[in-house]
Amino acid sequence: MKYQPTAKGPFKAMWDRKTDILVTSAGIFLVGIVLPAVYSIYHDFTLTESVLRITVVLLNTSLLWMGCRLIINYLGIKLPWPMHPVRHILAEVVLITAYTFIITIVLWQLINFIGAEYFGPLNFWYEFAGSAGISLLISFLHEAYYFYQQWKSNLIRSETLEKENIVSKYETLKNQVNPHFLFNSLNTLLGLIEEDQNAAKGYLENMSDFFRQILQSAEKPVISLAEELDMISKYYELQQKRYGDGFRLTIKLPEDCYQSLIPPLTLQMLLENALKHNSVASKSPLEVSIVHTENDYLVIRNNIQKRQDRQHGTGTGLNNIISRYSLISSKDVMINHSAVEFVVALPVIRSYKPINQL
Repeated sequence: MKYQPTAKGPFKAMWDRKTDILVTSAGIFLVGIVLPAVYSIYHDFTLTESVLRITVVLLNTSLLWMGCRLIINYLGIKLPWPMHPVRHILAEVVLITAYTFIITIVLWQLINFIGAEYFGPLNFWYEFAGSAGISLLISFLHEAYYFYQQWKSNLIRSETLEKENIVSKYETLKNQVNPHFLFNSLNTLLGLIEEDQNAAKGYLENMSDFFRQILQSAEKPVISLAEELDMISKYYELQQKRYGDGFRLTIKLPEDCYQSLIPPLTLQMLLENALKHNSVASKSPLEVSIVHTENDYLVIRNNIQKRQDRQHGTGTGLNNIISRYSLISSKDVMINHSAVEFVVALPVIRSYKPINQL
């Protein structure tokens, strides 16, 4: 099974269609019509001279605006600012300067064809400088709006991440520190005390470490996969005391995965869900495996053997995992539910930068 990553929206998605049309139309109208009209009135041009000047400037502005807009959108996709800031700005300067130079040559030939006497004394480099100023204005408007949208998006993401972390803490503690979990754990501990006090001591220490790690990790947006695996190994040991061979966990991961990052308690919540919704018995064990795929996903799968007393889940745990990953990864969480197995694929996070540092 292969899981394909889903990229986030392109750079041009920062401009909604209505805003894009409004800014483009207003800019072309202001620079291409209003300014040359005011200039013509101020210099007392004839009607013919004014119309010709406005027509040429309007054509020049339209070509520059649409062309620069396409260049900026293209670079936003191929060389996004967060990943290639230096290459982005260098490529933008070179491409827009070259495009502006070509448009200036075309307009210069048009002016000479119409008759340069209608425009008064002209200088090619003076006209090029004017066109470059228009291109600079266009670039500034687009890039400024992009950074404004990034700031607003990061602010929203920061607030959402804080909310998701609070929900995650609540859901995890609610799932773990509940009467059933404590009742079963204490019953297991009581049985061990009667049978083997050393084993009971080890079980109690493991239980204490497990709860301590839950409280510590719940305060962080991400932890290393090694820390998460250490936590679920303790959880697995606690559950094995109860289920024995009826619950089996297999982990096969390459060494370079252990230093990757993961939202805390993600794997623990998936194990909890597997135990919650499936029957567990030594004759028909619940088997959970965690493996790494070639396209950099962690795949957690378990066999399906529905409990007779199974209650329908609310999906809160899975939705919480999906929401947290959407805030820290450009790849989607994949879920596949068949009649025989339940599979969740989590994108491997190689690096993470806190939102307030973006």
